[in-house]
Amino acid sequence: MRSDDEEVLGVTYSYLTEPDYARRIQPPLEEAEIRPFLQHFMGRSFLGNPRREWAYTRYAARRDLVGSFFHYWNKGESSNRDVVALKKWLAHLYRSSDQSVRRAIVDATLEHLFENRRSRSFSRIGKETHY
Repeated sequence: MRSDDEEVLGVTYSYLTEPDYARRIQPPLEEAEIRPFLQHFMGRSFLGNPRREWAYTRYAARRDLVGSFFHYWNKGESSNRDVVALKKWLAHLYRSSDQSVRRAIVDATLEHLFENRRSRSFSRIGKETHY
């Protein structure tokens, strides 16, 4: 899960997100173990934009990143800290990246988050924290 090889990360991500495979992991991984991996994998995908069999391009990563935000929102208040952590990570990725990555974050991630009425509160979640 800490590899820098996009292929290894892609295979691991696919295994963790495919329910038939994920059920085989015993004991099951906690959200606290999965979120750092998700950030690592998505970050590598956004920054490298690899084009290999198992690796994700930045636009494929954005689709699943948006899904992760919705996953945490659907869990309710108990996962607010997960939303805040992802939001802080995404803000850091945006600030530390070049224009092409920033464009992908805005066009392919934020735009799709704000299309959903429930996610419009995105800008208020974690507001007490300075980014």
